[in-house]
Amino acid sequence: MRSVQKVRDGYAVVVLGFEPDDPARYGRLKMQGDELVKIVEYKDANDEERAIKFCNSGCMAFDGRYLFEILSKIGHNNAAGEYYLTDAVEIARKMGLKCTAIKGDPKEVASANTREELALLESYL
Repeated sequence: MRSVQKVRDGYAVVVLGFEPDDPARYGRLKMQGDELVKIVEYKDANDEERAIKFCNSGCMAFDGRYLFEILSKIGHNNAAGEYYLTDAVEIARKMGLKCTAIKGDPKEVASANTREELALLESYL
């Protein structure tokens, strides 16, 4: 519900982030104060960005007034050649809109891309 309140407070995009013990291959949330500047996918991140501990959970809230315009501008010019929903933050900011991230509990928002990460999630149970 905190993310919904942030949208009501004027943010176009709100991302649920977390700080895991091992940020592994999660995307990183680049913040400037309360403003989310960019989400960098691990495979596209430089060393400085990989040192960021605030990670993307993959959960996002959007102001519905801007959602489809933002989504229509997402491209696939990245290391994986994929359409990254995470690009929505940069797109929204270029539109002059505000973005932010809120912190969640790592055990509640962590995901698994590898067997090691899956084992860690299983250990939480």
